[in-house]
Amino acid sequence: MVSRSNPSPNDWPEIVVVGRNIRLARRSRRWTQAELGQKAGLGQEYISAVEQARVPAGLQNLVLIARALQFDLKELTDPELPGRLEVDDHPGSRIRKKT
Repeated sequence: MVSRSNPSPNDWPEIVVVGRNIRLARRSRRWTQAELGQKAGLGQEYISAVEQARVPAGLQNLVLIARALQFDLKELTDPELPGRLEVDDHPGSRIRKKT
């Protein structure tokens, strides 16, 4: 039987990867969690919980988030995404995809 309780990041590292990638993608747009939530039709509290791996995002919500961010769903699940993002080193830096 599969447990339906909230996952522990130690049990589901993929959930941590997705949350981290959503946070990086959101920051690449310079959006707050509330702004992403509004654009995706989800609440700020939900976005926060997903980014912190406190709750797993369902497929439908991942699609909504990916569309809002203009990222491929595959990118949001890719553990190598941070290595393909670039961060400027000046104040107010912007994270962007490397070309």
